[in-house]
Amino acid sequence: MDSACKLVYHGKRVEKKIKLIIINEKNESLKNIHIKPLKQTIHLSAMDYGRGNLMAEKMLQYLEEQPAVWNRILENRSQLFQPLEKKFFERKIKRVVLVGSGSSYNASLLAAQFYQEMLGLEAQAEVPARIGTLPPLLDPETTLIFAVSQSGLSISTIQAIHLFRKLGFTVAGFTADESSPVAGACDVHQLIDCGDEFIGPKTKGMTASVLTLYLAGMRLCSVTGRLNCEKEATVCSKFLRSFAAAPQNIARCKEFCKANLRNLSEQPFYTIISDGTGYAAACEGALKILETLCVPAYSYEFEEYLHGINNLIAPGICNLFVPVNPANFQWMWKLDDYCRANGCSDFVITSAPDSGFTNALELEGSGCACTQPFETLLLFQIFSVLGSEYKGMNCDKSKFPNFCSLMETKAVRRPVH
Repeated sequence: MDSACKLVYHGKRVEKKIKLIIINEKNESLKNIHIKPLKQTIHLSAMDYGRGNLMAEKMLQYLEEQPAVWNRILENRSQLFQPLEKKFFERKIKRVVLVGSGSSYNASLLAAQFYQEMLGLEAQAEVPARIGTLPPLLDPETTLIFAVSQSGLSISTIQAIHLFRKLGFTVAGFTADESSPVAGACDVHQLIDCGDEFIGPKTKGMTASVLTLYLAGMRLCSVTGRLNCEKEATVCSKFLRSFAAAPQNIARCKEFCKANLRNLSEQPFYTIISDGTGYAAACEGALKILETLCVPAYSYEFEEYLHGINNLIAPGICNLFVPVNPANFQWMWKLDDYCRANGCSDFVITSAPDSGFTNALELEGSGCACTQPFETLLLFQIFSVLGSEYKGMNCDKSKFPNFCSLMETKAVRRPVH
């Protein structure tokens, strides 16, 4: 029967009913047992509370699976990208336009920067609503469109696919579901091999999207002669080094979150400041916090923050710095010191070697900026789980369950017969 309990969690009273189910040694439910109703006070720590949150446990499982997912994608890249290679082997691709929304847009931002800086391939990322007058400025013969949607259900991405194909562009769809509407709307489908991710905001699916996009660009440049074997091997060795550090980084991020859980979780809003490849990762970090803690979280490129946005500096403001580019370290030190002196709660997360920041969460990395998302994003993923637990929020439960259907942002998946 139901037994009433009063839960006291970090000094906050939480009213909750707990249903007790007695199971015998044969794993059978015993129904006719009388249990006297009990009133008691139970004190829970953050981690005790977390063990009871099955949704959070599953999301933690997903993010802990990431190193294995990354290594599998990297190891199977020759076979994984065969459909893409066959479709574009003889095409002289000069530029790639990546289209996606939410986490898929953030993954596209990272990929576009990787294509330009590491592969010398012109690239840009856009949300579907902003493609507007872009198509007439591009040559369908030399431009490739990558439509990115992990679920494959984004209606705006599907609309963008139809527009580009109508104008003669070839579109490759990147999804984790080959039977999804996005996959079916494209000229060729590229699998994001992240496995199932049914619960919570995307973690392993997002980082798997980044890696898949990275490798897809590398494979296309390799088969068309733009990328030589030596450079490909060098870049892949950086990936392997970063992936090998992930279990240790996950452990460090958990320890950091536990040690700072109350201070981090009770902030009214968050400002994430980064540079270089860190900016797109900061966008994803802000999205994760917003999706799970349901409070404002903003990401700013470091240089842009200095031009007016610095007026946010005030007591009680929470800044999370993610320094990437060594050329900016000295200036970010100054900004961090200034913010702290004016009452801000500042945290620093970095995988850059010898950053020089005091009291920073220092993570292991490859030493290459292109792998930074596989390193620092772990902190934001883990905090989104533990922070939402601390606040007693279900990270898998939408604040507005009918919002997507009302605004028609997601396609309805058709049943398979």
